[in-house]
Amino acid sequence: MINTKPKFTVVGLCAGAGGLDLGFELAGFQHLHAIDNNPWAINQEYARLQTFPDTWEFIGGNKRDIHQQIGNAVPVEFARKLAKNIYNALVCIDTNQCFSSPLQQLTLF
Repeated sequence: MINTKPKFTVVGLCAGAGGLDLGFELAGFQHLHAIDNNPWAINQEYARLQTFPDTWEFIGGNKRDIHQQIGNAVPVEFARKLAKNIYNALVCIDTNQCFSSPLQQLTLF
């Protein structure tokens, strides 16, 4: 007897390692995409989550080193906003014009 019922679909995060993905497979789920089949794609995806530009070039020996660089990094956009606010605060102190206008709430986004 052929089962014509559509299978549920799952995005595999641990493909090839058994564990959770193997359980999904045994339960009849169909793999839509297995992320760790291309380890470099994982680093590209992590870098994008950390707001690195797609053109950013990581310097490191192996994929694990690059993965660690990305994980230890402060997100680019957060650092940019923080640096801008620190710069503005320092310029304000140097010019003694900090209180010439009402203080405004700083935002990160």
